[in-house]
Amino acid sequence: MSSFLRESGEIRVQRLDPSFFAAGEDVEAGMSVPDAALSLISTIIGGGIVGLPFAFFHAGLPLGILLCFVTAYLTSKSCDLYLVVKEMTPGKLESLYELGFMIIGSQSIYFISFILTVSSFGLEMIYFIVFGDICKSLVGQMFFEETDENIFKTRGLYVVLLGASLFPMVIKKELKELKIASIVLFGGIGTFLVLLAI
Repeated sequence: MSSFLRESGEIRVQRLDPSFFAAGEDVEAGMSVPDAALSLISTIIGGGIVGLPFAFFHAGLPLGILLCFVTAYLTSKSCDLYLVVKEMTPGKLESLYELGFMIIGSQSIYFISFILTVSSFGLEMIYFIVFGDICKSLVGQMFFEETDENIFKTRGLYVVLLGASLFPMVIKKELKELKIASIVLFGGIGTFLVLLAI
């Protein structure tokens, strides 16, 4: 089996072991379609509820709207590119890592991991900042006087607690092990929306 690489206007053929495709075809699916849809929907809604107000607050309404359109356009083009490359490559390759390895080689794994880490880091920071600020505000109003200063009224404490509680899920190796997390997240978002509407 061959992969085709374009370099300096020429096509270079790279030989790949046929077992590379055979191994990928026999791998058991990690999540069912409904589970994957639930996880994706809960992530998008959760990210929107937490991330968009934070982003609009700091960027302002005009720039925030512009950034939303730019992000939507780039996301659409990225999906188009992914689907085109997926159709062009032989075998049943689906993940970004498989496609990158097929086209570029093993160095693509590090490159893709770096891009995903950087792009996800900002949203993770927003989650932790918003969670920490909300918790310190609630605890401060419920249990302490406004003039009191202690560790329970600091963002850092709740950020550390959130990180410690998320750690067991972060080290999971299989997507199907995160099914319960998707259900809990979706339920939490639903509860939040109901409380917001009341």
